[in-house]
Amino acid sequence: MKIGIITDVHSNVVALDKIVRKFNEEKCDKVICCGDIIGIGPYPEQTVQYIMSLANLICVRGNHDHYQFRGLPDKITESEKLHHLWTKSCLSAGSIDFLKGLPLKADLTVDGRKISVLHYAVDSENRYGYIKDPTKNDLDKLFSEEEGEIVCYGHDHKRLICKSDKRWYVNAGSCGCPEEEKNVARGAILKVDEEKVSVDCIDEPYDVNAIITDIKRLNYPDAELILRYFYGVN
Repeated sequence: MKIGIITDVHSNVVALDKIVRKFNEEKCDKVICCGDIIGIGPYPEQTVQYIMSLANLICVRGNHDHYQFRGLPDKITESEKLHHLWTKSCLSAGSIDFLKGLPLKADLTVDGRKISVLHYAVDSENRYGYIKDPTKNDLDKLFSEEEGEIVCYGHDHKRLICKSDKRWYVNAGSCGCPEEEKNVARGAILKVDEEKVSVDCIDEPYDVNAIITDIKRLNYPDAELILRYFYGVN
């Protein structure tokens, strides 16, 4: 079975479309989304609706998705707060209901192999753990023993695909939030059968300047910081 994997789309429907088209070319059987569908980018509603339209979707909720109906964290700047409120103002009732219905974790079994899908590792109170530039051993400690032999996750935006003594870890890298190569949408294709597991990285160039132009045009809260931090615009 071929499974397309995306994470951290962050309201970038243009990048999402590029990756999904590639999944379709590769005839993926399912799509896994590891959360953070919204936030940061300029197209919240369009992005949620696109995700909702995908067939054979397994999707979990990320922290940016969570903020829209569970409240914002205490340690947040006023401009960040306004940004999240702007994002929410762009969402239809149907999109908010979709986000509300997403689980924090999903498990599926493919050819006898359990796959666990999370945005990131959480503690007993659903708080995210975090390790910068984790090793395989770090990930083994971070994620619960209950997780499957393949763990798909995101959150830190950095691609990391590796196999420890316990399991495979697949972080496809942020699909729509270009902290590194600014004009590349990221994803991965997980191939699973009874004999082996393999992962192919997907990097699809797209017109990031069109996204930058729309962010400037919309000029929503925190746009200047977002352009500088995520898009390299001074």
